[in-house]
Amino acid sequence: MGCTSTEHTSTSVALLTFVWFAEGLLLLHLGNRLGYVLTLSFPLVNLCFYLFNEIDGSIHGYGPVLHLTNFRDPILWVVLLIGYLNFFAAGYFAWVMIGRRRLLVRSDIRLPASQA
Repeated sequence: MGCTSTEHTSTSVALLTFVWFAEGLLLLHLGNRLGYVLTLSFPLVNLCFYLFNEIDGSIHGYGPVLHLTNFRDPILWVVLLIGYLNFFAAGYFAWVMIGRRRLLVRSDIRLPASQA
């Protein structure tokens, strides 16, 4: 059996997401400002994604209260609960990163004169 184009697309998106996060984290570890921006953009995008889904679901009658009180499908309940935890974790980590920007980005890093 061969892979479908959907499988290739899904794999590519997952790998791109991993590279985005890993590169940002590596650069952040080195004290690079771009690393801070890349790493901060990751939870902000997650937060916006989950916020959009919450608003859209609530508009169509599928709000969080409905999901968390519906125990008929325990697997779906756990998956949705993980999504809600991701939503709150993304908001928390974005808030922490914004509040601790000066600690996360070293200001003593200077480009060599040939690259300035």
